[in-house]
Amino acid sequence: MITEQPVLITSIKTNVQLYKNRIVSFTGIHSAINPLGVCAADTKANSYSPIITHGIALVEAGEAIFAGEDIGPDSQGRAVPSPLFQYYLGRALDGALYSGALIRVILNVPKSQ
Repeated sequence: MITEQPVLITSIKTNVQLYKNRIVSFTGIHSAINPLGVCAADTKANSYSPIITHGIALVEAGEAIFAGEDIGPDSQGRAVPSPLFQYYLGRALDGALYSGALIRVILNVPKSQ
């Protein structure tokens, strides 16, 4: 069983439905641009969604990922490894063998060199 350890959770107004364990942008949508954090609960449109911005969050993988890789969002808010993302969000603590797997990601740590 994998667990998450959120350190900071904030809320953001959304105009679209958001899905738990997917990356959310500052504009309140699942996007590959400007990630804010990870959605902590399925959220209906036109409401406020809890977003984990710091700590360790469970994130849905968009493809195979190795533990320790830098990750960022794809266009659907799933975690993908470098160089498939434009904006960095954190580092994978677990590996994923396939798209749809849940992995732990430590959010907002310095990017590896």
